[in-house]
Amino acid sequence: MAKELYIEKEYKKKDKEGNITPVKTKYRIDADFEPKKPNEVCKEFIENYCISKGKETLQWYIDILSKTEIKDNKEIPITEGAIKKEFIDKFFPVIRENKKATETRNAKIDRLKKLLNDMK
Repeated sequence: MAKELYIEKEYKKKDKEGNITPVKTKYRIDADFEPKKPNEVCKEFIENYCISKGKETLQWYIDILSKTEIKDNKEIPITEGAIKKEFIDKFFPVIRENKKATETRNAKIDRLKKLLNDMK
């Protein structure tokens, strides 16, 4: 087993009264780590995980990082949150916070294409 690697990040949290407080969070980022909750996943862990799993996974990560979306008529890179969601959905789907089964967009497209083909 490889050595456990950690990183500490600081972010600002706003309470109900609007006061902002800095909060430090420690993340485990080595590729051997298996997160149990979505909030244990950070971008450094995603990168280390994808690099360690080989060419196919690394190519998947590059493709995800290359994705864009249109916002205010401008093409912008997808958010870190969207990258994290796609990563969790692909590699750690059991930790997804939304426990009820929801159909992904790709699954919906596949289902509708099959339905369309059956209509022909």
